[in-house]
Amino acid sequence: FTATGVMMRYAAHTLPLLQILFLRQLIALAMMAPLFWRHRNQILHPEGFRLHALRGCAAVVSMICGNAATIYIPFADVTAIQMSEVLFITALAAMFLGEKVGWRRWSATAVGFIGVIVMIRPFSGSVEVFALVALFGSVFGAISVVTLRFGSRLDTAETVIFFQSLIVLACTAPFAYWVWTPVTLDVIAVITLMSVSFAVGNLFFTNAFRLGNASSIVPLQY
Repeated sequence: FTATGVMMRYAAHTLPLLQILFLRQLIALAMMAPLFWRHRNQILHPEGFRLHALRGCAAVVSMICGNAATIYIPFADVTAIQMSEVLFITALAAMFLGEKVGWRRWSATAVGFIGVIVMIRPFSGSVEVFALVALFGSVFGAISVVTLRFGSRLDTAETVIFFQSLIVLACTAPFAYWVWTPVTLDVIAVITLMSVSFAVGNLFFTNAFRLGNASSIVPLQY
């Protein structure tokens, strides 16, 4: 996902954000088509479709906010601010998933959140708008992760990723069409590499949340 973010920033010098998100998702979906075909029986009979739909919508908002912030403020700042997602996920996992969160994990996430507040500087009188956008995206990212945890209890990782991909495509396609800009071969190459890293990261990420507790996994993002 880090590699995906770096390439996103590069591609954004040439193309609008929503067009990049659409192309990235389209290429990633095409690359994973053989995997989806192999698991078509499970994909055609999802048990948690509503959860997958909710996760897809939350993921779209999170991606738009996070990637927009990546384009307009320093990449390192965005990365630090997005660490607040860990705290939100830990809290939601304790409230809705029934996971036990000990004082050590709460302490670690709280210290990380203090670091996020330092980065945003809310009391300095000069709050960066896109820093708040990144923080807003982290909230929806947390919702997406918790929904993923619920949905992955019902369906396979391939099913979860397939429906998320469709929803992201459906949400970004109209906007991509509206702002469409001609694409050069070098940018297509970058977006293709970005799609590979995104697809691989998404597969590992989804399987991780199928196998382990959300509150145990998300601190690894630090």
